[in-house]
Amino acid sequence: MLLLIAWRNIWRNPTRSIVVIAAIAVGIWAIAITVGFINSLSDSYIRNSINYDYSHLQVHHPQFLQEPEARYSIRNSQSITDYLQHNPDVKAYSQRVLINGMIASTRASAGVQIYGINLPQEKAVTSIDSLLTEGNYFTEKPRNAILISRKLADKLKAELRTKLVLTFQDIEGNVTAGAFRVQGIFDSPSPRLNEGGVYVRQQDLNQLLGTDTLTHEIAVLLHTNAKVPAVAKELRRRNLTTEIKTWEELSPELELIQEQSNLTMAILLVILMVALAFGIVNTMLMAVLERERELGMLMAIGMNRQRIFSMILMETIFLSLVGGPVGCLLGYATVTWLGDTGIDLSAWTKGLQQYGYSTKFFPFLSLKEYILMVASVVLTAILAAMYPSYKAVKLNPVEAMRS
Repeated sequence: MLLLIAWRNIWRNPTRSIVVIAAIAVGIWAIAITVGFINSLSDSYIRNSINYDYSHLQVHHPQFLQEPEARYSIRNSQSITDYLQHNPDVKAYSQRVLINGMIASTRASAGVQIYGINLPQEKAVTSIDSLLTEGNYFTEKPRNAILISRKLADKLKAELRTKLVLTFQDIEGNVTAGAFRVQGIFDSPSPRLNEGGVYVRQQDLNQLLGTDTLTHEIAVLLHTNAKVPAVAKELRRRNLTTEIKTWEELSPELELIQEQSNLTMAILLVILMVALAFGIVNTMLMAVLERERELGMLMAIGMNRQRIFSMILMETIFLSLVGGPVGCLLGYATVTWLGDTGIDLSAWTKGLQQYGYSTKFFPFLSLKEYILMVASVVLTAILAAMYPSYKAVKLNPVEAMRS
């Protein structure tokens, strides 16, 4: 009976109730879009870092990350690649020779990290061929071809077919150099590669190093991020003389971005809930003050104060239970549509790529986030209804009936 009375009380003033319901729905809709966009920002940065920088896992000599010298190569690379090749969780892997050195044109020079790559393996892991804006992916036969970023090309005043000189130390610590011709120019979402990453054929680099057996890094790309801990654990068990690191260990800032995304969502929820609480308090307090005589009469004929308190509380909960799902449905429809079509920010391409973001974002929300939003609204409504309910039970029946 109390539930029925509370429900009917809401619609005694339909305009006021609809305004409150609409405010709740629009608030949840707005925060769903905002959180969905923040999720897409975080996902874009992490996905680009995995696809073009770190992969899901990397294998190195234990000392290589501290001292990236040519002599610190992986000794048992064949056994590692055999395991990766037969692991169903592994999508692709790439063996690389990594050397820090200098690149110079006739007009400028810069420090770079030289990637000596196995062409089909690297293509499967980083899709570097799809990032080329000029030239081709080592399809021409001449030796000592090189791929450089657009930013580096501008710095060196280099174009296709420009001769560049790479200088670095070989495995004996001797300085060696080689002339390379630009065969392709790429534009990567990775700021690190754009700043100073160059790609050459592994065999060309090994010839300058004086060996053909070097492997400094094995980058591993999995089918899903959820499998990273299990594959990393198994690799560590099998290869005690190598260092296996996940993308989170290689780049702690990526984990920080995830935490910041969660913190931002929490702050937005708090802001929305505080604003919503003020609206609910104001509306329900008006409802109580307008019905002083009625509430006084109910207390005079025997309705105890606990039931009065519960009735006002139920009215508030009903409003939130109507507005919350409506807002979630609107948010779900909008986020789903934007997730399919995407938000194109190509007008800000240079600024976004400078920080490692793509130019198109696809907002998304998890089921957990939808549930959290609805639960937050209901909790806020209950807390906000406490003060109006308290005011109602403090009414003096005789004075209330005279009002």
